[in-house]
Amino acid sequence: MIQLKIYGGFNSGLKVYSENDVVLFSNVSKNWPESDFINIYNGKKTLITSIKHINRLFKNKFEIFSQTLDIKSINQSATKGYIELDNGDIIKFSYSATNFFTNPYLKIFCNGIEIGKLNNRKFGFSLNYKLLIRDDYTDFLYYILIYILATESNKDYD
Repeated sequence: MIQLKIYGGFNSGLKVYSENDVVLFSNVSKNWPESDFINIYNGKKTLITSIKHINRLFKNKFEIFSQTLDIKSINQSATKGYIELDNGDIIKFSYSATNFFTNPYLKIFCNGIEIGKLNNRKFGFSLNYKLLIRDDYTDFLYYILIYILATESNKDYD
């Protein structure tokens, strides 16, 4: 299993670590009352994707403005989400009904097979996650991280 740590503050972006190295990080540009922008960079500070976060009642939509990957769409509701790639592959995410109290916070699926999970610390003044991905699905790792950074970087729990 691949294990990564993800840390950050509420509304301020996240950093993904493998050991002590930054793999990806996000930066949130607040644009009230319009939609916020989330920029995601690799560890060398090169922009990977720029995403507009459109907050809707019971559903979040993410509009991709620029990218170096082949992501077709990202969507999230209260209990599930997905990222669809240009080649037709879909990675699905399922949130536990009790995710505010128990782990895993999120389960990750590809072709109906559970390939990983995201656990989080339940209380604190910062966001703190642990991602576990099966070794045979590393080809999807960047896409999974993009989904997590897009959906979790703008958390505020207001």
